[in-house]
Amino acid sequence: MYNSVAAIGASNKISDSDFELLQDELRFNTEYPVVTIRAFLPLIRKSEAKKVVFLSSILGSVEVGANLPNLTNAYSISKAALNM
Repeated sequence: MYNSVAAIGASNKISDSDFELLQDELRFNTEYPVVTIRAFLPLIRKSEAKKVVFLSSILGSVEVGANLPNLTNAYSISKAALNM
């Protein structure tokens, strides 16, 4: 299964961010991939390959993200979480 889900909110400083929107974006990009996998788990278990692939982003890189402050903060944070 190939999972490439993302929601990208407004680019702004953390100090100017709407916390509820930040939470929504984090939830969408970290929890929903797990929900999707759970829904398809019976089919994945029956498949020959039994593989799940999550597509992340270079913005989820701690090294790259540090050089791009205030650029899609929640997106970067959530993709870093997905990388874990």
